Amino acid sequence: MLYKSLLPSLIIFILYITVAYFLVQLKDYGRQEILALVLAGALAVINLVLTVFFIEKNLAKNKNEFIKGFLKSTIIRIVVLLAIFFTIMIIMSLNHFVFGVGFFILYFLFQMIEIYILHTNKHVGN
Repeated sequence: MLYKSLLPSLIIFILYITVAYFLVQLKDYGRQEILALVLAGALAVINLVLTVFFIEKNLAKNKNEFIKGFLKSTIIRIVVLLAIFFTIMIIMSLNHFVFGVGFFILYFLFQMIEIYILHTNKHVGN
């Protein structure tokens, strides 16, 4: 049901990969920058997978239970993402600026997709 709504996410991710590829080819990026771009994309995909999982789980509930479940799942998702984000920042040897900017650009773009998914899959009258 939700997978039809994921087409914009796929377009954004393909665009991100294309831009990252051209940046790597045009600029003299090293291993740290490439790793940062790849990990930012991977973390954004983890965010998207968690989003779809939790929305799919909560859409079947009535309005009040949906709101409670959605807020709980959002908090869980943010904690998991921040834990992974800071673990990567602390442990990995990569360009932290490229990683942070790449991840937050994708994060906010995917948040717009999340709003789109919620808007297109809402149940009227629940």
